[in-house]
Amino acid sequence: MTLTILATGLLGFVDDMLKVVMHRSLGLGPIAKLVAQFSIASAFILYAVNFLDISPIVTLPFICDLDFGIITTVLSFGDFNFTIP
Repeated sequence: MTLTILATGLLGFVDDMLKVVMHRSLGLGPIAKLVAQFSIASAFILYAVNFLDISPIVTLPFICDLDFGIITTVLSFGDFNFTIP
């Protein structure tokens, strides 16, 4: 979890640095920020589910249970499948 906090902090630092040093009023673009945040969150979820034994099931009260187990345990890269224990 500490790495997740540091990665998110680094993203914020890069954003602020672009604003100050490069004199860009916007910093990182919105798509770049969302992609970076999604990547950081995905890495944390993969780690938490596969190595900390946190359940990949999300319960939405009164609606349903969502099982993300298949998404988080097999990564496909073309013809190569990587299974995380």
